Amino acid sequence: MPLPAWNCRRNLLATYGSSAEYGYQAAHQLLIGRAKPSAFIVGANQIIGVVKAIKLAGLRIPEDVSLIYLGNTDFCEIFSPPITEVRWKIETLGEIAASIVAGRLSDDDFGGEHRILLPTELVLRGSCGPAS
Repeated sequence: MPLPAWNCRRNLLATYGSSAEYGYQAAHQLLIGRAKPSAFIVGANQIIGVVKAIKLAGLRIPEDVSLIYLGNTDFCEIFSPPITEVRWKIETLGEIAASIVAGRLSDDDFGGEHRILLPTELVLRGSCGPAS
């Protein structure tokens, strides 16, 4: 899947893998590079590894680096500071997926590429701040 046309350098993007270990390795590699990121936007279990890499690098959230979680979970509230989150209704995602599957099973011209706009909510917490 091609990446969106974001205005950033490719060497600052790590776009695959979802485990805590992957999150740690990807964040660690970015943090030891010359161009250190001012923010991480992560999903799935990556958040655990990214927080670990940030802490082991001696950096502070949000004073040194901002952190945003993409997903739908309440566990972001237990971190210190609590992590800002972009969330969506999992029920809506399930309904859309079921509709696509049902359409494909009934041959109702559901073949090809689909663009789906999923409503999201930004839950502001304490993990974002200006880059230092």
